[in-house]
Amino acid sequence: MATFLIGLAILAAIAIVIVRRGLQMKRLTEGGVDGIATVVKVESVSGSGGQARDYLTYEFRAGGRKFKRRIHMSSNEIAPYEEGGTLEIVYLPGDPGVSGAKAMVEQLRDVVKK
Repeated sequence: MATFLIGLAILAAIAIVIVRRGLQMKRLTEGGVDGIATVVKVESVSGSGGQARDYLTYEFRAGGRKFKRRIHMSSNEIAPYEEGGTLEIVYLPGDPGVSGAKAMVEQLRDVVKK
């Protein structure tokens, strides 16, 4: 029974994170502003079953503060980026901690338009 409850709690936590990020992306499509970030890390992390996941970490300044975010990208999406390069982003002017790659936000905007 304890194992079941732990598993249920983990699933609930994952669902909360997914819903939260979905709401953030919706806010970015509606009120985000464009910005330029610096790529600080490009990495491939081995997951379960030996499958690698690619991540890009970027940072940018807004309102006199520095923000940093790590995002998952496919191998094709991440290929052109290197540390020290730039990434076009979208962030919320009233809450710059909420940001995302501009290409991803644009894809979502296109889906919402249809």
